[in-house]
Amino acid sequence: MNNATGRPRGRPLTESDEQMRELVIRMSTAGIAQTIQAKLLKIDTKTLRKHFNNQLDYGKIQANKPITKTWAMVQGIWYGILYAGLTKYVLSRRTRRKK
Repeated sequence: MNNATGRPRGRPLTESDEQMRELVIRMSTAGIAQTIQAKLLKIDTKTLRKHFNNQLDYGKIQANKPITKTWAMVQGIWYGILYAGLTKYVLSRRTRRKK
């Protein structure tokens, strides 16, 4: 609704274009806090979460991808070492029993 001056009430609507969405994804991937992102975009933190929620989530996923790959590699190496150690132990136990 308009007030006595003819201007609309409240804050102007936030227009989220493709460049802003890409910027939010990049900042979120880089690990920049949402409060800082909101200040850089000159919007409130609540508005950032409301209009850019998918981009914030996607940025977090992108940031965690290398960690997940590294952890999978570490687990694979660890399980390989564990398997090799158990195999060696089992084989050594078998040879002891035959003597």
